[in-house]
Amino acid sequence: MGLEREACAPWKAEMRRGGIDASNAQASVALFEGDNLLIEREGGSHREASEWLLPLLNDACYQLRWSPQDIQQWVVCIGPGSFTGVRAAASLIKGIALVTGAVVCAVTSFEAEMFSFQPEQEEMLAVVLPASPGELFLQVNRGRETVIEPVALQQKECALFLKPFVNGPLVILEQEGGSGIDWSPLAACSSVRWERLGKGSRAKKVGLAVRNQRPIPIDALEPFYIKPPLITQPKKIV
Repeated sequence: MGLEREACAPWKAEMRRGGIDASNAQASVALFEGDNLLIEREGGSHREASEWLLPLLNDACYQLRWSPQDIQQWVVCIGPGSFTGVRAAASLIKGIALVTGAVVCAVTSFEAEMFSFQPEQEEMLAVVLPASPGELFLQVNRGRETVIEPVALQQKECALFLKPFVNGPLVILEQEGGSGIDWSPLAACSSVRWERLGKGSRAKKVGLAVRNQRPIPIDALEPFYIKPPLITQPKKIV
């Protein structure tokens, strides 16, 4: 991911932990004690997700009779995904961590989905995430080894892009309902199978995937971009 991780304060199973995500279609918050999920909340839609973060967090803490000071570790999904949502989540947790002294960790959308789906040891896992209309984000791993670094592709290019890498069992993990990709170039590959992204909030997956990560400095908590977000690109003058 290119993040500079501190060599201290590793993940601890007994920590009270909060997972937070606004990179996805819905904002979500999950609170844990160790690996035990105590509560998760989801709400909003693509354009509203960032506005739901604080109300969702307040509600989850209220239900557990926790305050933000009780949470020792925050795990934030840094994308790729919604530009506004990812920045809102990072900014919220930066502020909380600066006040409370909590540990901060970052997990990408790919890492969260890969951790929630446990392939067979010899299988490669390709995670396909929606991007701009007609585009997708892709990363391929074999275990902890990255075979294909995160890349942005046109939907029509994806199957042909993957085909040269199909030299063994490959699981393609995509969203429920399909991603609109024409997979026919891989139809004859008997070693390829398709699965759906795991159910449950992204915040839950993020909170569990943290065991593979180490803390980062608070000021290093920034969105993970594969390509510049459209919102930052100047409009063409006609």
